Amino acid sequence: AGLRTLAYGVIELDQETPEFGPQRRRLHVLKMRARSFHSGYHDCRIVSGGMKVFPRLVAAEHRRDVSAGVASSGLPALDALLGGGLSRGTSCVLVGPAGVGKSTCALQFAVAAAERGEQAAIYLFEESRNVLLARAEGLGLPVRRHLDSGRILIRSVNRGEFMPGEFISLVTEDVSAGAKLVIIDSLTGYARAMSDHVTLLSELLSYLGQQGVVSLLV
Repeated sequence: AGLRTLAYGVIELDQETPEFGPQRRRLHVLKMRARSFHSGYHDCRIVSGGMKVFPRLVAAEHRRDVSAGVASSGLPALDALLGGGLSRGTSCVLVGPAGVGKSTCALQFAVAAAERGEQAAIYLFEESRNVLLARAEGLGLPVRRHLDSGRILIRSVNRGEFMPGEFISLVTEDVSAGAKLVIIDSLTGYARAMSDHVTLLSELLSYLGQQGVVSLLV
């Protein structure tokens, strides 16, 4: 305690070992005199060449003016039901039993975005990338073509590989690089993989909305 009082800054490092999955390293800036800093825990990882830190997302720090409009599904009949499409900067949950077509509907929006010249990012928590591509090919959706062009990004998120902060950082990097549509497939898999998933999702959706991104949650 005495040393903390004397020091200009204090950084606490922490490590958790969950019942399942790898160890989770975090750091916490406790004190930094004469300057503002991000409080709370931030995930970090020791890698070859040093350390990676994934700052906790604070959506309020990323506010910006975005253009209004809608994102079409590419299906005139569906767009008519939605009043033209999904409003930019909003989130939509696709709900239904297994096999009803939720992921296919989300893929339709991704392909439509790519056809407009926009970028869509898909985060898979349960289904594999190969299965998704095979299903899309069987349905005649040109996902692979847009994947090759970079208009569609497919990220497989394995609970054993990604920490919550690392996943959030991945999404924000993709959005900064130009993604206008974000698909999380599925919410069930997301909840299983991420601790504090409700709080994280709330902050993430707020951030995406402020960036004018359309979010689809399967």
